[in-house]
Amino acid sequence: MKKSIVSKFILFVLLTVLVISGCAPAPTPVPPTNTLVPTATQPPPTATPKPESAFYALSRSGVVTRTSLTGATKNILEGVSGYGLQVLDYNLYLCNPEHSKILVYNLDGNPLREVTIPSDIHFLEFTALPDGGFALLSNYDDKVYFIDSKGEILSTANILDNRDDHGQNLSGIVAGNRLILSEDGKKHILAFDLSTHEKSTFKDLKGLPGAWLGAITYSDNIFYLTTSDTIYKFTDTSDATRIAKLPKGNITGIVILDGFAFVSVNITGEIYKVNITDGTISLFATGLDFPNNLVFSK
Repeated sequence: MKKSIVSKFILFVLLTVLVISGCAPAPTPVPPTNTLVPTATQPPPTATPKPESAFYALSRSGVVTRTSLTGATKNILEGVSGYGLQVLDYNLYLCNPEHSKILVYNLDGNPLREVTIPSDIHFLEFTALPDGGFALLSNYDDKVYFIDSKGEILSTANILDNRDDHGQNLSGIVAGNRLILSEDGKKHILAFDLSTHEKSTFKDLKGLPGAWLGAITYSDNIFYLTTSDTIYKFTDTSDATRIAKLPKGNITGIVILDGFAFVSVNITGEIYKVNITDGTISLFATGLDFPNNLVFSK
C-alpha cells in the first residue's frame, strides 16, 4: 500500500512539473452552453409575387371572369350575385346572391372574409371606400347607405329627395374625398362628401343623347362616362365631350388604362378597346357571359 501511494504521488508531481513547463497538452476548451452552433446558410424569404395585371368582369349569372392584357379570358369564381363588383388593394369585392353580405376574395377567387349587411338595407350596387367601409347604392329606395368595415351603418343620404319607381343605373367611384355617382335617374351626376355624406349635384347632363347615363370612372383628373353606346369625358370645370360611339350598345363598365378606354358590352359579351385621343375602336375580348361590371387591377 505504501509503495502504491508513493508511486501516485510521484506521478502527480511529474504531471504538475510538465504543465508548469508547458510540455503537457492543453485541455480542450469546452464551449459555453449558450454558444450557437453554426448551421447551413438559409436563402432569404422570397417576396409574395405581385398579382398579374388583369381585367375582371362580373356576368349576370354570377360568374367572375379574368381577362389578361392579351385578351385571354378565364372564369375564376361563380355563385355570387350578378350585380356589384369592385377591386381595391388587390382584393375583389362582390355580393352574395341575396345581397345580405359583401364577400371579399383575393384575385384568384379565394375567399378572405365577409361583411354582413343590416337586414333592413336593400341595394343593387356598391362602392368600396378607401377607409374600408362601403357605400351601398339603392335604386329602389333612391338612397346611399354608408357603412363601416364591420357592416355598421354610419349614415344615409338621399339620391332623390322623393323616391320614384324608376330603376336607374348606379355606378359609383371615389375621386378625392367624394363619392361620384352616376346617376339619379334624371341624368344628373351626384357628389357625396365622404366626410359629411352631404349630397350635391356635380353635373347636369340632361343634354346628352340617349335615355340614361351608365358606368363612370376617373383617371388623371378626368371623368369618363358612358351612355348606352357612347363614351364621354369631362372635368370638374368642363362640359362633357364625346370620345367615341361604339358599334354595339349597352355598355356596362369602363376602365381607363395607358391612353385607352376598355368598355364591356353586356348584350354581345365583348370588351372594346378605345383610343381616348382619336376615338379609334378595336375589339379586345369576346365570349363573356352578359357582363354587368368591369374593373381592373394593376
